[in-house]
Amino acid sequence: MTAERKSPLTVRSYLAGVSGLARWCETQGRPVELDGQTVEDWTLALLEAGRTANTVIARQRAVRRFSAWLARKQIISADRLRDVKPPKLDEPIVPGLTDTQLRALLATCRPGAFHDVRDRALILFLAETGTRAAEVIAMELPDLNLAAGVAIVRRGKGGKGRVVPFSPQCAEAIDDYLRLRKRHRLAKAGSTALWLGARGRTFGYDGLYHAISRRGEAAGLGEIHPHMLRHTAAIRWLGKGGSPLRRGSWPSPAGAASTCCAVTSRLPRGSLRRRKHTGSTSAICDHNFSDGTSAVIWYVPIRPNAP
Repeated sequence: MTAERKSPLTVRSYLAGVSGLARWCETQGRPVELDGQTVEDWTLALLEAGRTANTVIARQRAVRRFSAWLARKQIISADRLRDVKPPKLDEPIVPGLTDTQLRALLATCRPGAFHDVRDRALILFLAETGTRAAEVIAMELPDLNLAAGVAIVRRGKGGKGRVVPFSPQCAEAIDDYLRLRKRHRLAKAGSTALWLGARGRTFGYDGLYHAISRRGEAAGLGEIHPHMLRHTAAIRWLGKGGSPLRRGSWPSPAGAASTCCAVTSRLPRGSLRRRKHTGSTSAICDHNFSDGTSAVIWYVPIRPNAP
């Protein structure tokens, strides 16, 4: 998988699937067999234990991929999992936050403290760009261009990169965070990771999840998680008249698949001018790429201090 340039999260997911099957077989007193009946029984056990369909599908996919690899390398005589079908995937609707709820979330971030300033920047960035949690925590300092109001997602889902825009308000919040970041132990040690944890620690998915959920509780909004901010970005984009068919957008608010911006076809550099979308809070910016082309990028800024 490393040779195929799979992301670290994908590698961990696959390892979890294979090791999970082995542990289950051990608890059941069964030999570890890569056959259809064993894998189907294990899949059923995971579902009955309350694991989500997404998790079960990921675990089963890992085992099926492992079996296919063993057969391809002729470690086993044949792939006996070729005909095993994954469970049907439910598509629950993940709710988004209203502008009032977003402002309540931001109001829990008081100025001054490192984690408050960082969380404010994170909330604005997530809710405006629609980036995935894994994409956000993987960002590094060179991926950010505050002056242009854009950030680069180097490796999104499926290994695809893209540019995401954000508002001047978000840029200001990130700039406030970057000033405090300079004092961080890891920053002084040369870390290029954009987001860092409090008390000199690194910042991973658990830290991001805890930060957002803690803000939700403090704002009286109940359980809030990072993926809700991604859906919030989708809903806000469509609510302002954004087209669900534009490249870089998504098919529906409940199934957001990319960013809260739409990127037009690239054009020769110099043919675009920065402007605002008349009659809407949507905004437009031009971004120059290293290949000599430009792109028009739309986004929906958040107004943290709106009534």
